[in-house]
Amino acid sequence: MMKKPTILRILELSLFVIAISGCLLATEQPGFQDIPEDAPMNEFILGCWASIYAYDFEGQESVYKFELRVIDEDTLDFVWLNSKGFFAGNSISEYWFIDANEIFIDDKRNFGEEFWLLERDGQDLIVYRTMDNRTDTIIFAREACR
Repeated sequence: MMKKPTILRILELSLFVIAISGCLLATEQPGFQDIPEDAPMNEFILGCWASIYAYDFEGQESVYKFELRVIDEDTLDFVWLNSKGFFAGNSISEYWFIDANEIFIDDKRNFGEEFWLLERDGQDLIVYRTMDNRTDTIIFAREACR
């Protein structure tokens, strides 16, 4: 017979997989209007985005779900949830374009500078996030805004 903590862990992991699957399916369902290929990046990024990201911190991998909501031409909300789906942090920040595909994030919680190089891959958004001399690549898919 399995111990109760093991059963709870299996249940937690199962719920996490179901939640992630639902989020991924939501991004694949019709209903999102495709943004024209020639749309400038400042128009393309407006809206809500999601990504599942495995982050390596000091040799230990942590899985997060990132939610990005680009509210308007100068404000974004970046939220991350841990592998159990619990809120792990967020930051509402001002941003501005340095050039056509690069933005500077004025994140009041971050004491360093943060730059995002943006790339479009079809209807997905690739973010090369540089902070504290480290660059992470995060691939976002458009999702319905809540």
